[in-house]
Amino acid sequence: MNLLDKFLNEYHLTRYRISKISGISNQLLGLYTKKGLADYPIWLIRALAAATDQTTEEALNKLEILETASDDLYGVRSFLMKYNCSFPQEELNFYRALRAVEALNMDLEEMKFDRFEKEEHTNIEQDVKKALSNATETIETIIWKRRNGHFDIDE
Repeated sequence: MNLLDKFLNEYHLTRYRISKISGISNQLLGLYTKKGLADYPIWLIRALAAATDQTTEEALNKLEILETASDDLYGVRSFLMKYNCSFPQEELNFYRALRAVEALNMDLEEMKFDRFEKEEHTNIEQDVKKALSNATETIETIIWKRRNGHFDIDE
């Protein structure tokens, strides 16, 4: 199911109902069923917020949470699945860090956890969570450096 319909289902709404509430044509809403959140205009997020009695920030947060759940996260999703782990807040933080990298026109490759695979782990869930947190911190550090002109990623 697409992101828009997942969001609407959470609130027991349909695209038809949203079109009646907001005045946005059902056809136009249908176009956004083929797009990710990065392609949603602010007017659409505001309309979804108004129709669900939320702030724009709350609606955006819910959309991010829904998109995070189905995003591959540059290979991290398969890493989490391999160890049967799920950390919704950490996954959301990682997702947001990835979107910031994309917004800064920086390239990312699929994440590999070769070193992690070779290490011995006594508490795999805790170690997987730590690996995800470390990956997020690394990306956030790179973003900070890029924003502050400490180095050029494109070199």
